[in-house]
Amino acid sequence: MSTVNAKVLAHQKKLDGTWNVKISVCQKSITKYIDTVHFVSQNQLTRGWKSRIPS
Repeated sequence: MSTVNAKVLAHQKKLDGTWNVKISVCQKSITKYIDTVHFVSQNQLTRGWKSRIPS
């Protein structure tokens, strides 16, 4: 069974202080990341790198 999550990778911070939101797809212990056109700033994230914006 596959697992799909939205992720923000801490080490990929842009110069303007935002991060690209990626879609993480995991199946059989292999994880692949898909880039999106969405960006979040520090005030939109919690300390655990989770989104504060309700979905």
